Amino acid sequence: MGDLSDTFNTPHTLVLLNSLAGLIFGYILIGVNSPAGNWWSILYNTANDNDNTDDNVWQNAAVTSIVTIGAGIGAVCGAPLINRLGRKKGIAIGAAFAAAANIGSGFSYTYAAQVIFRFVVGIGAGLTSQACPVYVQEMSDDQYRGSHNAVFQVMITAGIFVCNLVGYYIAEEDGQRGVSHHERKAHAFSQNMQLILPPTVLPLLLCVLALVMPESRKWVPRSARGANNYNNMNMNMVQQQQQGPSSSSSSSPNFDETQPLHPKTHTLLVDINNDDDDEETQNHPLHTTCGALVSKYRKASIIGLFMVVSLQLTGINSVMFYAPAVFSLVGLKKQQEATVLLMLWNFVTTFMGVFLVDKIGRRKLMLATLLIMSISITGLGIVGKTEKAFVLPPSSPAIPSSSPSSPPSPLLLGETAVRSANTVQTGLTLAFFALYIAAFETGPACVFWVIINEIYAPSIASSAAGLCNAEQWTGALVVTLTFLPLKRALDGAVFILYGVIGFVCWVFLLLCLPETKAKSLQEITREMNAKWIVIGRKPQWW
Repeated sequence: MGDLSDTFNTPHTLVLLNSLAGLIFGYILIGVNSPAGNWWSILYNTANDNDNTDDNVWQNAAVTSIVTIGAGIGAVCGAPLINRLGRKKGIAIGAAFAAAANIGSGFSYTYAAQVIFRFVVGIGAGLTSQACPVYVQEMSDDQYRGSHNAVFQVMITAGIFVCNLVGYYIAEEDGQRGVSHHERKAHAFSQNMQLILPPTVLPLLLCVLALVMPESRKWVPRSARGANNYNNMNMNMVQQQQQGPSSSSSSSPNFDETQPLHPKTHTLLVDINNDDDDEETQNHPLHTTCGALVSKYRKASIIGLFMVVSLQLTGINSVMFYAPAVFSLVGLKKQQEATVLLMLWNFVTTFMGVFLVDKIGRRKLMLATLLIMSISITGLGIVGKTEKAFVLPPSSPAIPSSSPSSPPSPLLLGETAVRSANTVQTGLTLAFFALYIAAFETGPACVFWVIINEIYAPSIASSAAGLCNAEQWTGALVVTLTFLPLKRALDGAVFILYGVIGFVCWVFLLLCLPETKAKSLQEITREMNAKWIVIGRKPQWW
């Protein structure tokens, strides 16, 4: 198994690992809800045209949102699990849970069964979304760490797009539904299986890949029992770094203390010292990590919180919800077509973040895109508040025509002005909408997964990243539940509220977020222990 692990210890395998985790996250966890939601309402008799519409709305909301609750629990439980059992086993367990529950979800013929299996799918996907980025961050070289972790977000959007495209194809291919209620349920059950069962191969592949890959080099020293065993293992790792991979097969290698250390060896020795200093945090991640975040790592924890707010509370889920209405303004009537186009744009723009995160840096990319997001969604709110003023009444009287020799009718001029205003409003809405999505996917959606795995000290990185992951799931749930009440109360001004939150986050991150590009984890840890304000310390203007 050791030789097989060495074979799979390559940067390409790390990319594959994060790609599979991202596809599971995007397709199975998020993407399924959109196309399957309509089928579930038929299959489980919760369509809104039935009696007890209010109850049906809450039942439909529960079956689609339960996966979010499961993912939050999986993220919280993932940190202590991967600290105790290791990154490999944590990934494999999460993938196995997701695969088994996804099969059950595909065959669920009752509402209760679907809710239970979607909850377990969320736990499995939440665990893999916690373990995979931590593993990749610990195994990647400093210069490629950002790109390797950014792949995770790219594949999330790819999974969402592919799922919606498959759902659109299944709905088109299925043809006419049966007239009877029984035939409609049979069609819905068939569509549910076609959409959900095939991607089960993704968590199965991830489970197999996790088992054949080597364990994280950051976790192995922590799992050693006893000081002698711990130090011997550390020296063996240092020696292999110093002499090269070929030395691992020698029978009795000797460590030459006079030989200059390779840069990676020096980094490893610093890791070992840091791990020794924070042994209590490693052994008791659940109750000790929270205390350490408040006292010793306060700056990192607050930056992580603002990253969560920038990711979720700036309105991304509300914009996704608003998308069908936006596309209907330009004549695209089918909601499924609008959703597919949205997910395509969402996927394409994510590639910009992958290419830029290791080129211009995390800080610059995050600040530039967050500012564009805040301006765009504020503009979307301003345009939305003027929507009613520009729309012609549906039952307006016939407008008299004007002959070429007579002056234009005032009513005709008024209609022309209103239609021109509607055209301008539609163009502005689409522009703000597209710009917001592009900025979000290039910046916060991509940079979040990189930064939360870099800003914490190696001794608490996995536990702290798990808390951030759970926080972002909580933020997603908050926006999803509060958007419609806020929209009814504030109308278009709800988007202005999200813009204000974005501006506040931008100011804080401008002052306090350090650059982590091409820095070792130890350098980043020292940076996080320095003064809060980063402007003026180094020549980084933003």
